[in-house]
Amino acid sequence: VVDGDLVNTVQATGVPADAGDDPLPGTSPVTSEDSATVDSVGPAVNVQKSVYAGHDAGAGCDGVETLPVLSGADVTYCFTVTNNGDVTLDEVALTDPDLGIGEDDMVLVGGGTLESLDPGDSASFYYETTADTDLTNTADVVGTPGDSNGDPVPGTDPIHDTDTATVDVVAPEVSVAKTVYRGHDGGAGCGTAGETVRNVNGTAVTWCFLVTNEGDTPLSPLTVVDLDLGIDQDDMTPVIVGLQPGDSAVLHYEGTIDGDLENTATVTGPPTDGGGTPLPGI
Repeated sequence: VVDGDLVNTVQATGVPADAGDDPLPGTSPVTSEDSATVDSVGPAVNVQKSVYAGHDAGAGCDGVETLPVLSGADVTYCFTVTNNGDVTLDEVALTDPDLGIGEDDMVLVGGGTLESLDPGDSASFYYETTADTDLTNTADVVGTPGDSNGDPVPGTDPIHDTDTATVDVVAPEVSVAKTVYRGHDGGAGCGTAGETVRNVNGTAVTWCFLVTNEGDTPLSPLTVVDLDLGIDQDDMTPVIVGLQPGDSAVLHYEGTIDGDLENTATVTGPPTDGGGTPLPGI
């Protein structure tokens, strides 16, 4: 059983004898030896897969493991294959079945080749496409261990490695519904308020702002602005920081009629991940 590199030697010794197996007088024993070598090899291969937004001929590699993007956005996948073993790898093949591509569809970055990878060598590629739907895709690399002559190492099987990258197609969306009613009651009347109120100057009115996260990402921090009234969310009640997908919040602001006014509210919210970090590039 192979248990590491080993150069081992066998020795044979014989005493010259006559036909009766008696040692021949005056002769010395004869010897011979020979060696055989076991080279315990450790073939290994590694593939690293990442993705980033945009097309720039692979300048953005390395990317990230998970990328949130809008539908139809340009994305670039990066692939780096490394021989991290101690023997040459021949006939290295790189594929991505989920994308339906192989190395012939990718663009080589810098030097390196997959025809043969010596120990410690790498080859890097990129592939440009667009994001249409959520996709977790896996790159697969296979290599054949070879000797110094390029012949397969006998008794060894091809080795392989995989790595994944995920494109998360997101659809952030927010809405605001603005209404107004007569009176001050701490916003209790917002549920029945309308688009228009008529009365004389000085009449107490309450403006209501229904903000809803209509998309599939958290939104934080939310900003609600009414430039015609000269107010923002800091002047409204209650105070909200962010909204999860599907959640709503009703804010109100109490004031008085001071002439005709058609005023518009605007709500803005950066899409974030589950931890409150803004999604890059969106």
